[in-house]
This record gives sequence, C-alpha cells and structure tokens, in this order.
Amino acid sequence: MLLEILRRAKQGPLFKPDGVAESLHGDLHGFAKIKSKSLNIRIIYRPMDGQPIRMEVIAIGPRDKQKVYRMAAERLQKFFDQMKLLKD
Repeated sequence: MLLEILRRAKQGPLFKPDGVAESLHGDLHGFAKIKSKSLNIRIIYRPMDGQPIRMEVIAIGPRDKQKVYRMAAERLQKFFDQMKLLKD
C-alpha cells in the first residue's frame, strides 16, 4: 500500500497539468484516487501544493463499488461537524 502511494508521489501527486491526478466529484471534489488492481484497494487523498508537496490520505479501502468513496465522504463530514462544534 505504501508503495502505491510512493509511486504516485514520484509520478506527480498534484492535479493535471502539474501532476497526474484528476479531481473527484461531489463531496470529494479536491481529492484524488489511487487504484491498485494488484492489492484490490483504492486510496483517496488530497494533494497539497507547496514545498515539499504533501498528500493527505483520507481513506484506504477495498475496490468495492463506492465503499471507499462513502467512507471518505463520511470522514470529511464528521471532521466538518467537529470543526463547527468548536466554533460554536
């Protein structure tokens, strides 16, 4: 799994045209995916521009239809809900 992340980092984790990633849609806009057929997983991450370039991994899960995307969206929503509570 770590090898897949490192491969993407070497290829260019940023969104096109500066890298190879394409933005996901909907609630996960601004995030990208790595698909590993050999490991049968998907990795959802957010590329962060800067020096050094960072990749914030939000979910790793099976390549099972929409499961990992739902997991990532739920984690994001939970994070936003917690941040809102801190502001109130």
